[in-house]
Amino acid sequence: MKRALIITLFLFFMPVFLMAIDINSPIVKSPHNLASWAPSVRTNVRVRAVSETEICKFCHLAHSASVEPLWGHRFSSATYKLYSSATLKSPRNQPDGGSKQCLSCHDGTVAIGGTLKGNIAVTGSDVDVQGRLITTSVLNLGTDLQSPGANTHLKHPISIAVTDSLIAATQVNTWRLRPSRTVNGKYEIDQYGPSGNDVYYPLRPTIYAHSDGTRNPNRTGMQCTTCHDAHDNTYGYFVREPVNFDNYSCSHSGPTSGGLCYHCHEPQPPVIK
Repeated sequence: MKRALIITLFLFFMPVFLMAIDINSPIVKSPHNLASWAPSVRTNVRVRAVSETEICKFCHLAHSASVEPLWGHRFSSATYKLYSSATLKSPRNQPDGGSKQCLSCHDGTVAIGGTLKGNIAVTGSDVDVQGRLITTSVLNLGTDLQSPGANTHLKHPISIAVTDSLIAATQVNTWRLRPSRTVNGKYEIDQYGPSGNDVYYPLRPTIYAHSDGTRNPNRTGMQCTTCHDAHDNTYGYFVREPVNFDNYSCSHSGPTSGGLCYHCHEPQPPVIK
């Protein structure tokens, strides 16, 4: 009888245990913790759930997800004004992959709580009555990926395939791409570290090819998620490593001062190897 009671209690509380999240996890104190209790662990909460207590539900589904990684947020149907530059050597593609996932919240066209399982009610200074980011919010990237808006995010092309052909085409640019290699099936960009040791930076999935039709071995390229990790805000702005935020410029920070840009680019003259 006692054993049966223990088993019953275990099965009853098991979902609670599974839903529990490590309070020391980087996402808990990050702006992507949109749970109703977020103000208890961080300040300046611009958006939060009215009553939802789970963090992961805003973006992920354990079942019936639309795409990897268990994606559960509704995608935007917006057509974006694309990044353009005189030195851009790749096709200008509509966002896909991780970039499309980020924009499903950050372009302001879909409610923050707009999941495939229904709408999670949210509140805060940066959302409208429908739960979408307001146009004046610094969190709103908008649908114009070329021109600066309320958000001061430095514009950069996204959803572009990075191939040997593209790298070769950029060698006449001021900010040319570094050599590449395949590591464990993943296409990576070569960074010559300050110590002289090669460091390779992984790219992210994209369905697109370069202008000559070539693809890299793993169909990867430049996405928002190449530089940003949505689950870890240790360095601010969810960047994957330290960046000089005083000017947002690689040309000022340099490869020895948190040169995130130098994972993919090298200035002229090239860094001494």
